[in-house]
Amino acid sequence: MQKYIEEKFLQEDQIYEMDSTGWRKKPDLSRLITIEPSHFSDGFEQTITKIQFGELSCCYMLVSLDISSLCNLKEIESCAFRSSWSLREIKFPPNLEKISSGSFTDCFSLAKLDLSHLLKMSMIESDLFKNFWALQEISFPPNIQKIGTRTFTNCTRLVRLDLSNYEQLEEIGFDAFVNAWSLQEIIFPQNLRKITHHAFCNCTSLVRLRIPASVNEIETSAFSDCTNLEKVIFDNIAGISIAERAFQNCPKLARRYPGFRYGKYSELKGILKFEQGQSGAICGISLEEFQEDSDIVVLPCGHAYMEEAFNMWILRQKICPTCKVAL
Repeated sequence: MQKYIEEKFLQEDQIYEMDSTGWRKKPDLSRLITIEPSHFSDGFEQTITKIQFGELSCCYMLVSLDISSLCNLKEIESCAFRSSWSLREIKFPPNLEKISSGSFTDCFSLAKLDLSHLLKMSMIESDLFKNFWALQEISFPPNIQKIGTRTFTNCTRLVRLDLSNYEQLEEIGFDAFVNAWSLQEIIFPQNLRKITHHAFCNCTSLVRLRIPASVNEIETSAFSDCTNLEKVIFDNIAGISIAERAFQNCPKLARRYPGFRYGKYSELKGILKFEQGQSGAICGISLEEFQEDSDIVVLPCGHAYMEEAFNMWILRQKICPTCKVAL
């Protein structure tokens, strides 16, 4: 495809390159501005089944990419259009089955991404749309099953993520939406099974979350550093495994309960049950040893726990983990 483009419509934008025969003219792909159906002729569009690794990467001036006429195109390989900084429009052919990892990384200017007509695509692969700084709107393939690693990392202008219509989506990969600072609302699908570690880390505009009953695992730091997160509603809290640091550094989410004592272990160890006020005592939830500067909570029954671990526990159970007294 690169050779075809060079030969057909880049003859005027040329640079000189040295080879074994001396200096020769070579089209400068970095000056490419648009690719559209009219650029393909003589049945050439029928022969393309794959756009190869890095084939049109670093086309810094490319603004519009319309490859919808490539009806036999099945795959776009890794880094194919990487660092097309000016790209503002992409139109994909409906029979496309796979866009490989990193194909469009660093396309800073794209504001809207429409994949809704790609019926044969089941996965958004890793790093695929990373650093889409201008991205505000996404439509996913209807049969999407997984959003991969770092897929939408640093999409800092994305405000709303509605996944409710994607019934086959079961997993959101780690770092998938990390640093999506503007993200204010997430609507998860009802069949989602897993939210992996750091998936929504540092989404500082999130205020409220609803986790559907289908979710059975939230991994460590999945929502860490969501500093404005105030409320998380679990549709089935009893059936979910929440990692200890899943909501680490979410200061507005932490609640302090009347009748509980909060403070440093060094300050409160004198009022603890005998075995917990001694050197080497451990938290019954996190199984970490209490240190002098550990932040702990002491329940009315006298048992103490690491404050962060207890905040995750009480979301699931309203009893003391040790003596089972109701809280």
